[in-house]
Amino acid sequence: MSSICFDESRREWALADGDLLYVLGLDSDGAVCHRYVGLSARRPPDRATGEWWEVPPGWTFPFDDWWEAPPRWEYPSRGPFVFGETALAALFGPADRDLHLRYAEHEIAGDRLVVRLMDRYHPLAVELHYELAPGSGVLRRWAEIRNDGEEPVTLE
Repeated sequence: MSSICFDESRREWALADGDLLYVLGLDSDGAVCHRYVGLSARRPPDRATGEWWEVPPGWTFPFDDWWEAPPRWEYPSRGPFVFGETALAALFGPADRDLHLRYAEHEIAGDRLVVRLMDRYHPLAVELHYELAPGSGVLRRWAEIRNDGEEPVTLE
């Protein structure tokens, strides 16, 4: 059985389907960070008693050896002091190229999660979509980018 849940105190989402567990959360600045992907616990946590999904002891991030993105960002974007590969880069004018995407809100509807991010200084929004295919152990993800301003934005 698949499930998507959010724990307010941990500021984390857990997406589970069969053996798949995918956990993402918010850092202290509101950036969305990847926390875990891998096998799930054999038994879902009892949310009524405050249990949450357990990350297996000794688990390490599988991409740390070669991924140069900022520390485990779920959707890395070009910004100040970000020199590695990113998922999104935008130009807001000849000298304005930094994104400051932060969590705005989320919506859970059945097997779908949408996490909405807003840029702190520009009228740019990003929606991160996650969709479980129940019984398959497959998670589909994509992003939708929206310019809410009057001025053009160039995406790279």
